[in-house]
Amino acid sequence: MERVCIPASLWVIVALLIGSGANILAQSTQSAASFTLGASLGSNQTWLSENGTFTMGFHPIPANSSSLYLGVWYSGVPVVPVWLANRERAVKIGATLSLNNAGNLVLSDADGTQVWLSNTSTAGVVGGRFLENGNIELRNASDGTVWDSFDYPTDTFLPGLKVQVGHKFTSWKANDDPSSGLYTFQMMTNGELHFLWNGTQIYYNSGPWAGSYFTNPPQLGRTTPPDTFYYDNSTGSPRFWYTTSGRSVTADISLKRFRLNPDGVARQHIWVIGSNSWQTFISAPVEPCDSHRVCGQNSLCTSSNYIPGCSCLPDFQPVSATEWNDQDYWLQGCRAQDPPLQCTNNATSPDSFMSLTDAIIQGDGDIQTFFNDTESTCRERCAQNCSCSGYSFLGLTGSSVFTNCTLHSTSMVLYNARSSNESTNGSSPFVLRFQAIPSQQELNDPNGASFSGTKLIVTLVLVSAIVVAVMATLIWWLVTKRRAKHRSMAMDFSTVGLLRFSYKELMDATKSFSRQLGSGGFGTVYKGTLADKSEVAVKTLAKLRQGEQEFRTEVAVIGTVQHINLVRLRGFCAEGDHRALVYEYIPNGSLERYLFTKSEKDVKLPNVLDWKVRMNIALGAARGISYLHHECRSNIIHCDIKPENILLEGDFTPKVSDFGLAKLMSKDVSRVITNIRGTRGYLAPEWLTNCTLTSKVDVYSFGMTLLELIAGRRTVDFSYPSEKWFFAVWAYKEITRGERLTSLVDEKLAMESVDEEELRRALQVGLWCTQDDPEKRPTMRDVVKMLEGTLEVSNAPGPPSYAQTAEGNSVDGLSGELDGTSDMKLSFEYTQTFSAR
Repeated sequence: MERVCIPASLWVIVALLIGSGANILAQSTQSAASFTLGASLGSNQTWLSENGTFTMGFHPIPANSSSLYLGVWYSGVPVVPVWLANRERAVKIGATLSLNNAGNLVLSDADGTQVWLSNTSTAGVVGGRFLENGNIELRNASDGTVWDSFDYPTDTFLPGLKVQVGHKFTSWKANDDPSSGLYTFQMMTNGELHFLWNGTQIYYNSGPWAGSYFTNPPQLGRTTPPDTFYYDNSTGSPRFWYTTSGRSVTADISLKRFRLNPDGVARQHIWVIGSNSWQTFISAPVEPCDSHRVCGQNSLCTSSNYIPGCSCLPDFQPVSATEWNDQDYWLQGCRAQDPPLQCTNNATSPDSFMSLTDAIIQGDGDIQTFFNDTESTCRERCAQNCSCSGYSFLGLTGSSVFTNCTLHSTSMVLYNARSSNESTNGSSPFVLRFQAIPSQQELNDPNGASFSGTKLIVTLVLVSAIVVAVMATLIWWLVTKRRAKHRSMAMDFSTVGLLRFSYKELMDATKSFSRQLGSGGFGTVYKGTLADKSEVAVKTLAKLRQGEQEFRTEVAVIGTVQHINLVRLRGFCAEGDHRALVYEYIPNGSLERYLFTKSEKDVKLPNVLDWKVRMNIALGAARGISYLHHECRSNIIHCDIKPENILLEGDFTPKVSDFGLAKLMSKDVSRVITNIRGTRGYLAPEWLTNCTLTSKVDVYSFGMTLLELIAGRRTVDFSYPSEKWFFAVWAYKEITRGERLTSLVDEKLAMESVDEEELRRALQVGLWCTQDDPEKRPTMRDVVKMLEGTLEVSNAPGPPSYAQTAEGNSVDGLSGELDGTSDMKLSFEYTQTFSAR
């Protein structure tokens, strides 16, 4: 059949007839290749790029609803937005987009409420352009770009958009809900693309660039059609993009978009004119079930034609039947069947067990472990135990393997489960136990009342036996409780899935603890190399009663904490009096050695942290602390945030360390923090008064650390002239004077690399974090948003009052070298300042 070619001049008509899709608006269209101050776009209008490839306007989501979103989409095909301005809040008919006289692009709802703006009032904007690649630009009088939508992507990676560090693509929550979902992908400073669930769990990374493609499947660069992907790191700032020849009336393939879908899979969709449809050419990850938690909890993931399919595990049912039936959103997963089925204790039925792979087990607080079992014995143990929901079996031996047979309780939650023939990575299986469904004959009881009477007698006997057993157990518990107080607690750490090391293994790994990395109030850290050649950091804990308590707390809590900006705990040693923690090794050491090294001759460093890296460190550390405060099942207060406890990966990704050591908030912990560690300048006022300690103590310490990242010096340093002793006071004065703030920046930095607006925002955040009143400090969640620029920061408040008071008084005796003694003097004056208030 001969192909019919559509002239370019008809694309506008096609866009109106087809491109509007199910849009409820009767729209008028005009070209907006360029627009000036005062231009506006109503909810019944659309703008076209110069040649009509893209349309900008208001689109209803879901279709035929009254919820409108300002977006950009390809013209002439069914509407699929590639960019949205107001994805978190819909507007109504009557909304407008305008470029006001102040130079801000503003989206206002029908009632005049401001919903979104470009924040460009100080950039000298004189107009804008809607480009043929779908980008929206705002320009100044010199025709320079001061803002563009490509720098604020939503879920779609378009041709010509150069992905670089700082860009973040976030999936929709569902196909009919454009608000931010749980999946993101972004360019890392090492040049790799990382896909993350909830900002924490990496479930796919592209691998390094190998010259013409990324190394991990699907090996972006080796794709169909060929020669479309590009990568450049010649300036030290990695960028990745792809191109297209644009809309073609003769080529079979024309329009392209790379979208991170609500299921966490990024797919390159290409509009194929011959089939008049979007077709998928690339998926990353290749296997959709590799997308983290795509099926939610207690579900089974299978894939067909690169699309995930989800089903509830036996004995479970969907949490939300409506979402489940939509077949594109399963994240709430499944819950236990209601009513629960009666336990059958069937050890022989092959239908009672299902082998799963890649299953992640969470919330399993009551497990049993057995050594030297066979798998058949392990299965029999589970089958005869009604509280067992499944087992995992390891057939390996050696001191680094925890157990052979592990029985999991019914309190567990499973994620990422696949049947054994679906897995591609060969991980050890988990075997799920489920109950056989009673037959209809059993449910209808053919023997009538006499059979029911027999059942009643049996039930009474069983209940009596249980009562006797409970009473015997209670008596035994009361007798042994007092003895247990005086024995070392037998610690079962299998719930956190960590490796258990013998003391000899750690001796061998650290060469008899000769490779010291550092020390602190809770112990000393040594570098080690395990038998598998992996490098670790071994932290031996002080032989104190409190040290053991902190050890138990950290193993129980942080062993389950996983975040890209938190140091991962790999294992532990609990042998006799020896207590040690085994962490992943972080090669670049602590932030402190980069900020406060007086000269490169003192410590050989690879380079001075530039401004962009420093801001990335601040944001990453803030995300890690926010995760501890707001997203962990057991919220963790760090209590000792400072540059020494922020470690740097090879690509300078920050990782917060030592969290969990001071989780038990008490006066003993306060004494450790203030006396043993001598942490000068980072302590919130609450530590030295009788105020209640909350997570806001970490906010205070982070604020001080942020200020030090900017200045490259301690916030309290008497080696400077008197007006600069307290950096917070100096910074506040400079901000209020309205002077250029680059005088506050570390002199080792190239001033031209510093973004002054970003500098002002960071200084304001630091001063808000260090307010005396904890209620005035933001939460770490808001700190992250402020550093990202998604939450406005109000004008900076005054500096901490202790600094103002100390500056106004005589501080003789403190201006000498700040050793441990003068630290205590400073703490004393600090205490006096707040005791008098």
